[in-house]
Amino acid sequence: DPATLTVQVDTVAPTVLSATVPVWSRSQLRVIYSKAISLASATTPGNYALDNGATVTAVALGETPNEFILSTSPLTAGINYSLTVQNVKDLFNNTIVPAAVPVTGVYPSSTVLWLKADTGVWTDPSGYVYQWDDQSGNNNPATQSAGQIFMPTVTPNAFNANPAIHFNGISNYLTAVSSPSLALTGDLSFYVVARFADFNAQRELLGKTVTNLPASFDYYVATNANFYTLYRGNGSGNAHAAVKAATLPSTGVPHVLSVVMGGTSVTHFLDGLTNGTGVLQTTMADGGTPLDIGTRSDFVGFMAGDIAEIFIFNAALTTADWQAIDSYLGTKYGVFIGSLPTLSVAESGGSIVLSWPTPSQSFTLQSALALPASSWATVTNAVVSTNGISSVTISPTAAQQFFRLQK
Repeated sequence: DPATLTVQVDTVAPTVLSATVPVWSRSQLRVIYSKAISLASATTPGNYALDNGATVTAVALGETPNEFILSTSPLTAGINYSLTVQNVKDLFNNTIVPAAVPVTGVYPSSTVLWLKADTGVWTDPSGYVYQWDDQSGNNNPATQSAGQIFMPTVTPNAFNANPAIHFNGISNYLTAVSSPSLALTGDLSFYVVARFADFNAQRELLGKTVTNLPASFDYYVATNANFYTLYRGNGSGNAHAAVKAATLPSTGVPHVLSVVMGGTSVTHFLDGLTNGTGVLQTTMADGGTPLDIGTRSDFVGFMAGDIAEIFIFNAALTTADWQAIDSYLGTKYGVFIGSLPTLSVAESGGSIVLSWPTPSQSFTLQSALALPASSWATVTNAVVSTNGISSVTISPTAAQQFFRLQK
């Protein structure tokens, strides 16, 4: 049958919906447009301008046609920036109306709590922490007003020259009052950068509980079994469930612990590697209780060691986002993220070639003449890196030698 097709041309100019700073970089902006944008116009650095002396150096397409990542000069925390966009066009050649857009908040937008020990830590004259300010913009500070016996302290130069908050494993903890942003009854993601002194008792990290029952979460390392776990529930004894991690973090060194829950699927991570998965099905509800850091509301367990940074998100992070946060935390705190490099040995022209995948952080090749070794000597031969592989060539000797990579 004959029909008439009327084509309505899009004449609406694009706008900028948001410009936010990712939590993992002060040298990036994530710009979201109201519609798909012409790649050529949106990736031209000259079409963007920042105030207060900041500059845009490069632009790249993000994960969707209306998302673009701007590389910038370092943005100073505490300064309010504005971004002006001009000459950017949509796919129908409509040009944006130049306007200054405030740089607001952080990315991901699901960030509900962000604590880091190098910013916003308040101590009394004796050095005891009474407040740890939330950097997410949601105003969820963690505080302690019950006296010094309950207050943690600051460990300067704890991890890679960065400070951390020290919990004594006996009585130290902080709390953030209950708020709508902390009422997580669905998907979530946690990150905790921590160094455990020991596992002589249950070591609590994050808990929003009714006594000992999650309402809706409890995240801790248990000592009666080799696991750390995420519990979810509604605060009652007949509605809670958990997914345990597979391996305990080692003591005495910093680790990046994280967990992601999307739907009923839970995945634990330890230093960027998957550390246990499972399905968690239960009724979840917020109990209106405070968020406890370093303990939970029944005070059964206390954190023993140091915590440098905490993220809580009310969504299951995308793979790209949690990889970016892993990289940020690993670089900042000197934690190796991902699989450790392994040495390969080969003979070449009468010499011995030791090689390994070039890691994101530097490793030193060391040698010893016997095991166990009383000392290891640094191998001073030149390290050559080509196509992602580092290698050292040595001359063989009559004596046996042992080699290792030392971070």
